[in-house]
Amino acid sequence: DQKGKIESGKNANTPVIDQTIKMFGPDLVVIEMGGNYTNRPDSYSVKDIDELVSFIIQNGAKCLWIGTPSSRDNIRTPRLYRLIKEGVKNRCPIFNSSEVTVYPSNPRLDGVHYWGEEGKKQADHWAQKAFEFYQANQ
Repeated sequence: DQKGKIESGKNANTPVIDQTIKMFGPDLVVIEMGGNYTNRPDSYSVKDIDELVSFIIQNGAKCLWIGTPSSRDNIRTPRLYRLIKEGVKNRCPIFNSSEVTVYPSNPRLDGVHYWGEEGKKQADHWAQKAFEFYQANQ
């Protein structure tokens, strides 16, 4: 957290966006989200995204939206990016993580989350590509 305390696991607190923005006054807020909208109605998702982006901009920051990576079947991916685009409304750049990630073929994995050595390789590649996208879209 902002005081250097490290928390992890299921009991860690999620930072609250309004408190975090007010405390730090960032120039840029990076939103890495998308997959949690998979089982939500379209109207809920678009409204939630719109409200988050509006709040960030109203508080003087720019935003960068980083969407969901590739999954095993990618069935949900087009819908999620459509919802993100509708909610963001061209107010911040959207990085499509699914274009730079390939879900591991390991059948023991759940098809969504990345783990292990292959997950680390994907994460390193993804982070580099996301940073390059950010630099090109400042």
